[in-house]
Amino acid sequence: MNKQRGIATAWVYLLVMVGAFGGTYWYAQHRQAAADKIVYDSFVNLTKAAGEKARADARITEANDKANKEKVDAQNQLATDKLNATIRSLRNARPSGGFVPAAPAGAARPDLACYDRTEFSAAVGRLVDGVRGIAEESAKATLDLNSAKEWALKPKMDTEIK
Repeated sequence: MNKQRGIATAWVYLLVMVGAFGGTYWYAQHRQAAADKIVYDSFVNLTKAAGEKARADARITEANDKANKEKVDAQNQLATDKLNATIRSLRNARPSGGFVPAAPAGAARPDLACYDRTEFSAAVGRLVDGVRGIAEESAKATLDLNSAKEWALKPKMDTEIK
């Protein structure tokens, strides 16, 4: 019977030790879980705050971009109007006379002139009109490109990196 009592006592000690270690393990895990929950909640709150700040910054940037675009568009329209006025004035200032003078009155053989005056004037007129169209188109494209560059570079100069 003494032997059975020794085995029972050993089992009791074993159960007490397992219970103590198990309780300690459970307590430590519970504390770790609570600490992990605090860290997780902190992370969630920081992420929400960063997202809200990013949204606010995006709204401000969008408003600044819209205002800047409107300003640059107005400047572009003014420059385009000035360009169109200059082009009209240059067209109106075109000389009315022909490009090839008439054969001199005292010429021995006026029929041997190299060019027919009317055909030459018409050909030069078509050439000038074509070149003028290309020049007008390139001047307008240059204005638009400069406006786009000004719009793209303006926010970079107005804001600082924080």
